Formats: sequence, C-alpha cells, structure tokens
Amino acid sequence: MDNSAFNRGKRAAGFWLRLSKSARAANNICIAWAVRRGLPAFLGRIPVPLACFVALSTAVACGVIFGTIIIIGGIFVYMLCNIAISGEDGCSDDHAPSYGTEWRDGYEGTGIYTGSSMPGATSSRVDNYEDEED
Repeated sequence: MDNSAFNRGKRAAGFWLRLSKSARAANNICIAWAVRRGLPAFLGRIPVPLACFVALSTAVACGVIFGTIIIIGGIFVYMLCNIAISGEDGCSDDHAPSYGTEWRDGYEGTGIYTGSSMPGATSSRVDNYEDEED
C-alpha cells in the first residue's frame, strides 16, 4: 500500500513492539538480578514500571512548566503592548481644585466655568448662550 497513514501506523506498531520487547528484557534482567542477590522476585519487577512512571511524570511536569512559561510570556507581551508610552493620554495628575474662569467638565457639560471646581462648590458655566435667546 502507498497510503501515508498506513505507513505511519506500521512505524508506530514497530516502535511499540521494540519498546515492549525492551521493557520485557529490562524487566527480566531486573528480576534475575534480584533473584541472584537473594531478594524476592517482586522487587525485581519494580524498577521498569517505576522508570516508566518517572519518565511520564517528568514529561508532564516539563509540559506544565513550558506551558506556564508561554502563558506568562504572553501576559508580559500583552502588558507591554498596552503600556502608555507618554503621559499624553488625556488624564491629568493635577487634582488640585482650580478657581477662576477655565475650560473644564462640569455638571452642565464641557465648557467655560467660573468658580471652584470642588464638588459642592458654586460654579456656573459662562459660555452657555442657549438660555439667553428668549
């Protein structure tokens, strides 16, 4: 057959056969070593499954660490993209109350106001000419 999926399946099956043969051979070697030393045979069966568990756990831990690094890096890049480079963003750090006539936002909208800009203080908009046309 000239099917790529079939060929990948053959390669995966061959890899699995080699891996399982190697695991069985390593398991038999460990069991023989334990029996030769006078230890129970079940102690010889522990190293191969333990090694597989450690390898899988290491792979999962590395994946989690790598994924965390990617997510933190993405957050950092997102934060860098949203930093205001200059102080010209329309916000003023000057929160001191202003007195006199000036252009500002007030309770009647944006315009020229006279008086204090403190909340509750008396100020009036002086450029509101809509009321004078009666």
